[in-house]
Amino acid sequence: MNNLKRKSYPPALRRGSVLFTREYTLKVFQQLEGWDPEFAQMFQRYVYGGLYDRNVIDQKTRELCAVAACTVVNALPQLETHIKAAIRVGATKREVIEVIMQMTVYCGFPYFLQAARLFDRVMAEWSPAKGRAAARLKAGERSVVRKFGASVVP
Repeated sequence: MNNLKRKSYPPALRRGSVLFTREYTLKVFQQLEGWDPEFAQMFQRYVYGGLYDRNVIDQKTRELCAVAACTVVNALPQLETHIKAAIRVGATKREVIEVIMQMTVYCGFPYFLQAARLFDRVMAEWSPAKGRAAARLKAGERSVVRKFGASVVP
């Protein structure tokens, strides 16, 4: 699957594979390379092989920060990716939805509801066990969307 014209930056490929799966990471790198090969290399070194690979905070904290940021700016495609990555690196479902709920202070209920509905969809459709080890929803926990009585829309 590695059809990159330039060799990928090893730390970027390694970190991306852990967070997002190797297949997804290579697709991102290929897409970036199609737009601009030099920019693709800068992205790999700065994002996946740079910021995402630092040891100041742990990966779980970093992914929960990404979930928060994506929620606040309503970046739903990226939010889905980072919800999955957070679970892969050890965040519980409860922690992820709590971060999304905390963002109501910064982005309001409309963006919160969109993010929470996306969270519900991801948890219903995606199998964390396939994508890496993950936490399980504790018995009796319900999604926050159902707690607020909102309906889930596609």
